[in-house]
Amino acid sequence: MANPQAHTGIRYTRPSVTVYTDGACQNNGLTNPRAGIGGVFVECPHLNFSLRCPGRQSSNSAEIHAANHAVYLAKKAGYGNITIWTDSEFVINCMHWKGNWKVNGWRKANGELVENREELQLLDQSVQGVHVSFEYVPGHSGNRYNELADCLARDGCSR
Repeated sequence: MANPQAHTGIRYTRPSVTVYTDGACQNNGLTNPRAGIGGVFVECPHLNFSLRCPGRQSSNSAEIHAANHAVYLAKKAGYGNITIWTDSEFVINCMHWKGNWKVNGWRKANGELVENREELQLLDQSVQGVHVSFEYVPGHSGNRYNELADCLARDGCSR
């Protein structure tokens, strides 16, 4: 495993943390969308969050911002190893493909610009210096942490 402190000079004093994240968007793709983000820290619930999504109001943007905010809070709390569970295969795929996109100037294989590029660039910057793994959890399948993250994200839409 890579040393999470190698690039930042920050000493992470805590072991790993597990976070479930979710994004939600009322009226996604319609007039007046409102997006929210939510996160559930399994080992330290005082870090849980429910916020209005900054920037573009869409489901995909909210999913990315939720992961980004979770990484921000985990790093701030001193965690160098972060596992993010998400029901967004979109986020997981983006994190897998981002290396090629960066090399290609944030363009897809077909030459089109990557959608949500700005949000993905922020997430890419956030994960620098720590070890972050993205894991898939099926949405609305009874996982209590995923269900709580979903509730927090939906609540964030109205903030």
